[in-house]
Amino acid sequence: MICHWLIFLDKPEGTTLNTSVAGNTVTQGGSVTLTCHVTAAKPQVSRYRYYLNDTTLVKDSNDNQYTINSVQRSQHYGKYKCVPSNDVGDGPEATMILNVNGEYDHCLLYDFCGFSFSLVNRYSTFVSS
Repeated sequence: MICHWLIFLDKPEGTTLNTSVAGNTVTQGGSVTLTCHVTAAKPQVSRYRYYLNDTTLVKDSNDNQYTINSVQRSQHYGKYKCVPSNDVGDGPEATMILNVNGEYDHCLLYDFCGFSFSLVNRYSTFVSS
């Protein structure tokens, strides 16, 4: 009796990239964790690559999570990408935009003729009330 085994190998499939914050929006100074999910891979994923605005952040990680502490808008806002790989090859990339809300820079209160309003500078976004 001769037995033949067929072993199917495939690169990662069904890649998604999620964050630990609602709406992919983190407050400046806070922390966020990006998680790269794969629905199928045989053999399993052995390395992940992470990018920010097409610049490599992590070349070969065996961790499907990437954490950023002390988030700064000038350094961390933008398009993140993860690419999972196994011994067969690279899986499809997944991308997402991380938004960073800043703390209020300053708040000015004006009083003209009995009417009060304030201007709040939040990274060049002005709100009047």
